[in-house]
Amino acid sequence: MLYSFLRVVVLSFVALVLCACGGTSSAKKGTANAIVSTTENEQVNEFATQNPHPTPSAFDMSDWDIEGADPRVGEVMEFDALREQHVTPNGSGWRHELKIKSEKRVAMTDVYEDFQANIKVEMSDGSKAIVAQHHAGDTGTIMKLYVSDTSEAGFSANTAGATSDSVASNGIFDVYVRLAREGGGEDKHFLSTIISGQAIDFRVINDHGFVTVSGFGEVFSRTVKDSAKSYLKFGNYLQAQHPQTRENVENSEDWAAFYASQNIIENVITFSDISYQRLVD
Repeated sequence: MLYSFLRVVVLSFVALVLCACGGTSSAKKGTANAIVSTTENEQVNEFATQNPHPTPSAFDMSDWDIEGADPRVGEVMEFDALREQHVTPNGSGWRHELKIKSEKRVAMTDVYEDFQANIKVEMSDGSKAIVAQHHAGDTGTIMKLYVSDTSEAGFSANTAGATSDSVASNGIFDVYVRLAREGGGEDKHFLSTIISGQAIDFRVINDHGFVTVSGFGEVFSRTVKDSAKSYLKFGNYLQAQHPQTRENVENSEDWAAFYASQNIIENVITFSDISYQRLVD
């Protein structure tokens, strides 16, 4: 009996020592979470694994404007464009998003940003949404992450050899990124395919205009076109676009009828494990 008691005491003491040792290291405040090469078009394969993932309750909402209702639901952020039906000038569909406040916007070359999240997609067949983007100061865009069940094609195979589905309204969603080139035009990078209910582990780093995006083991980098008042957005921007013809429905008053005609009745994008670091020069 005495031996058993002493054995429990010793084991408990060892466990406490190990826990204390394991918690002594910490990252310096303000240090970058990843180091990104500045070589043009170089794929970046090394991403830091020590970056903490604050929950939405710890997410600093003071940097952000909300398009629609507050998306925080417990420990996740839930964006539902069909419910919120937020309309913006020059928009191409209903929105429910967060975006950096106008007074905090700077050029891509004047900021280091690291955004990452697990993004669960629950969408009706034939839907197309932009779930994260760097927007230019005007109506242009610099980086866009799409989830799309349309006929859009023209993708090269990813590094694993997988190709896009590019079949409209069959319940298979292509996940891809568009990056604006510094000299004009844009590159389109295919990441993977998913079905409704699955998720994307996504990360985008802007290192003073050199942008790296990753998801599904794919990594793409390039120097992008700059904008003096660029800003990050994420959430749910549901495109009012015909899945077969990819023609946009221009009038916002026609969007409700369009979504109904395509039987687009579900469109919820859920962000969890959200991490965002922003260091302005």
